[in-house]
Amino acid sequence: MKIDRLSDTGGPVDAVVSPDGEFIAYIKEQAGRQSLWLRQTSAASSVQIVPPAEGVNFGAPAFSPDGVFIYYLKAEKESARATLYRTPKLGGDERKLIADISLQDSKDNFSFSPDGKQVAFIRLDPDPSLFLTDTDGGNERKLISRELPEFITAAAWSPDGQIVACLVGIFSGKGGPGPRKVIGVRIADGTEREIAPEGWTSIESLDWLADSSGLVVSASEKNEILQLWHLSYPDGAARRITNDLSDYASVSLTANSSTLVAVQVNRFMNIWVAAPDAASADNAKQLTHGLGRRDGDKDLSLTPDGKIIYHSVAGGNWDIWSVNADGSGNKQLTTAGANAFPSACADGRYIVFSSDRSEQNAIWRMDIDGGNPKQLTEKGVIPSCSPDGQWVFYYMGGAGRAALWKTPIDGGESVKVPMPAKDTATAPVVSPDGRFIACNYVIGEPDAQFRIGVLPIAGGEPIKIFDVTSYAIKPIGWTPDSRAVTYIDTRAGVSNIWSLPLDGSAPAPVTNFNSGLIWSFALSPNGQRLALSRGTVNSDVVLLNDSK
Repeated sequence: MKIDRLSDTGGPVDAVVSPDGEFIAYIKEQAGRQSLWLRQTSAASSVQIVPPAEGVNFGAPAFSPDGVFIYYLKAEKESARATLYRTPKLGGDERKLIADISLQDSKDNFSFSPDGKQVAFIRLDPDPSLFLTDTDGGNERKLISRELPEFITAAAWSPDGQIVACLVGIFSGKGGPGPRKVIGVRIADGTEREIAPEGWTSIESLDWLADSSGLVVSASEKNEILQLWHLSYPDGAARRITNDLSDYASVSLTANSSTLVAVQVNRFMNIWVAAPDAASADNAKQLTHGLGRRDGDKDLSLTPDGKIIYHSVAGGNWDIWSVNADGSGNKQLTTAGANAFPSACADGRYIVFSSDRSEQNAIWRMDIDGGNPKQLTEKGVIPSCSPDGQWVFYYMGGAGRAALWKTPIDGGESVKVPMPAKDTATAPVVSPDGRFIACNYVIGEPDAQFRIGVLPIAGGEPIKIFDVTSYAIKPIGWTPDSRAVTYIDTRAGVSNIWSLPLDGSAPAPVTNFNSGLIWSFALSPNGQRLALSRGTVNSDVVLLNDSK
């Protein structure tokens, strides 16, 4: 396998190769703004085709089968609904074509028929569905659909014109997509055939080989990083193509399958500590080191004696680790299943965390040193201890809508936290005074934008909704005095921690970094120490030959 890196593409998030292999179109993100670019595979320079627009994301670039046009999706930031546009390959006026296409969970939510006359695409409302339409938006018809909590995502039209491959699955107990499988849908009558059974925990992109004998898929198994796989058709046999510490996304093949293009992503995530008032690149101290560890990617927490409890894949699996405040004593605490989202209880007795060791995501408890693991719930994810150490709050999905729950720390029946029936809440964090729950919150339909909400500890209507864009599992926290919610704010590619006072006064920065990204954080009870998962993400377009 030969991999050639195109080193001048500058932070691509999505890419596609032209049918003849002569051009690559890609979406580039710089300073938080996205734009569409084109380059020749044999050249060392690129040209911008569509400039950035404030508050707009691009997605799923695709060449028309004849290579004349480039198609792409545009959507407001954080929105799951996009519109399909077309522009000439060498630049020109863009044309709006089809509205309300999904921009969620996959990089391939539309695909052309081999003759270029039709488009297959995914739409979420009212139910997840696969549609066919003419390229100008006419003659639209639904091919298949699912009812929540099942979902459909991605679409890849086979070169022989007979099949659209897509991904189906069911929302898991963690409130997000669970294991996925690849199916083939016959164009003629909508009949379905399973190509690959459930097993991959994530599939981001797929494309057919030229002879329709199989697909190349960007997928991860058992919560690992995204790798490239060859999936034969129709028997569904899977063979791994890549095996390294990089993620691979945005799979795209030339018309003869001689060259594969993907976006290669390298993530540097490590644990840092700092004093909040002086938290800058000059004053923070890095405690863990290494590529591919993803330290703190799925949250971290501080124990009463100052240890940092964090998620990492340093041992080759999703596990919970601990490290002392000076960087010594780095220790793996879990050894079974995939484990994430640790929360150290304030009384110093336990760590609660999410684990799938019982075959589905559930809330578990272990001693502060990792001993005596005990399952507390049948389902759920992202736990948070109450300050008195008696309850564990968490969230659990259902019918596409997530809700908050609590369960006794010593085991017992879980109780749903009351909240408005049509609202969605995830990632709860209990305030240090035990009076409130901060969470990621959606008012109304589950495909609306997440904000940060604050509920009474007993549940009910939110007492505060902060109009800042959030995500379903974006970490949030509290100041030690419980007067403000803290969250990660990323602007122009740089993350900092900000506080949002409950009394409505102006947000205030907690850190002052001028570079790098933050994935998770925790403040000590006295507010004098801050632990961070911090680092960078580097991406580039790569060419892979002989991928078949």
